[in-house]
Amino acid sequence: SLTVIFLGSRNFTLINSEYFDSGDVVIAMALQNQPKSFSARDASFDNLVISVKKPELIKRPDIKVSMVEVPRKVKKGSTVKIIATVGNAGKAKISNSKVSFYISPNNSKSVEDNADTLIGTESVKLTKKVQGSVVFIKGRSVLKWNVSENLNKYYIKAFCDSEDEIKESNEENNIGVSKKIEIR
Repeated sequence: SLTVIFLGSRNFTLINSEYFDSGDVVIAMALQNQPKSFSARDASFDNLVISVKKPELIKRPDIKVSMVEVPRKVKKGSTVKIIATVGNAGKAKISNSKVSFYISPNNSKSVEDNADTLIGTESVKLTKKVQGSVVFIKGRSVLKWNVSENLNKYYIKAFCDSEDEIKESNEENNIGVSKKIEIR
């Protein structure tokens, strides 16, 4: 959320809110009946503080993994192709991102340091595709994985923008998980 501090008793409109990040403090003041605003990080004031959500009008990308494809049974020592289908459901354009692939004992949509192991990172180029009257922005990231893990059952997780380089409208949908696979 964005914190807004109102000085005075007037109603204010937040102008150019796209320039502010979550955690910014915005101070609105009445000067000659015109609202003014500026960002002041780590400011402390003895004024009324109201926490408000950022306007939904901010255009940001929303990249997400919609599918992770990998053979259900793989042989240790073989090379397997893993494909992650990535799309942009946001309102701002983005053309490239990175996808990090992990092997995991669980199918949670999170990456856990003590359980998940990075097996590779590949880039993905997102392009516009039209099917009838529907427009899709998507791409595929392909990793060639040299299977060296112990014989067991696992999941493959594909995590787009794992370095958090892209400001997105939704950061919670960046991980896709495969069906359970078995290494023999």
